Amino acid sequence: MKKNIIFQKIGKKIMIFDSKKSLLYSLNETASYVWKKLRLRCNKKQIINGLTKKYKVDGSELEVDYNQIIKKIKKLR
Repeated sequence: MKKNIIFQKIGKKIMIFDSKKSLLYSLNETASYVWKKLRLRCNKKQIINGLTKKYKVDGSELEVDYNQIIKKIKKLR
């Protein structure tokens, strides 16, 4: 994690501030779940399984969402 990245949980969302770029990002509930699990060093399969249980949807649908979220999060790292 870059030193210029600050994050704070607010309700079910996570707010991320990039002080170098002066940008504020808001993660929705699903993206916040992925963020938290990545910080706990969970792998893709563990995260998708957790999302499948949490939202009771098909894992293949969640894999697409997961991949999109990861692309956005990687820009912050």
